[in-house]
Amino acid sequence: MTQPLFLFIIKASLTNAEPPLSIPWQTLSLSDRCKVAIAMLLVKLGKLKYDQFSEAELNALIVTHFPQSMPLPVPVGKGRLTLITGELFMPKSTNRLELNVLCGLEIRVMGNPIYRAHVNVVVSAEPLYIAQQQLLSIDKLRVDSVALINDEYALLSDTTRLIDSLSPVQLSGFLGAPLKSALNVISGGTSNSAINYLKLYVGGSKQRILDYHREHIEDHIIATIANENIHTSMSHDDWRQNLFARLGKRVVVEERELRFYF
Repeated sequence: MTQPLFLFIIKASLTNAEPPLSIPWQTLSLSDRCKVAIAMLLVKLGKLKYDQFSEAELNALIVTHFPQSMPLPVPVGKGRLTLITGELFMPKSTNRLELNVLCGLEIRVMGNPIYRAHVNVVVSAEPLYIAQQQLLSIDKLRVDSVALINDEYALLSDTTRLIDSLSPVQLSGFLGAPLKSALNVISGGTSNSAINYLKLYVGGSKQRILDYHREHIEDHIIATIANENIHTSMSHDDWRQNLFARLGKRVVVEERELRFYF
């Protein structure tokens, strides 16, 4: 009795529907095929307008992408940016997905840490669905904010002492040829940029160091997201995605949900 009813629902649901006939469902179980067929009928009758994903569901999907670590360019020494965790939010007032990324920034010179901080970076983008390709992606990706977190992890060292330890000549004040000679050794001949960089550490401003690296941090995070697989094809093996591949029209952020409209 189940099979004839199932076939009747399929035929009724597929009438005048494009491109559903081109979407395979052989990989779906009989139960999932029934779900797709019934849902298609509800869409046709105007009883089902969209499917939705919550913030919790989306965060469960991105957790495997963290942590990630990458080098950060510095004039002297070595820098490293680590994307520790990420949490996705969907504000009610905009059609944008917001990703809050907790980052760790560390700068070392001659093996000694001279700067360390946690940084909160907010990245946002608009959801984009290309119905002809059954492809979910993002558009208008941007960094909205980069904020320093003042916590116990934060560290800012006095670089004058570090530089003094590299030469028998006192290098305090960053003046004179002896400093340039010493920095030529540790910075590969780029002493002027190294001197200017190390001067940023005088005065104890953690924010000043972050401001210097802000553009690098933004570029690295945008590049990391762009290099990820941000284009997701609707899977024909999952009944919800199979359904949206057949009838989906657009994807938007509404009421703190990612809604897939039919």
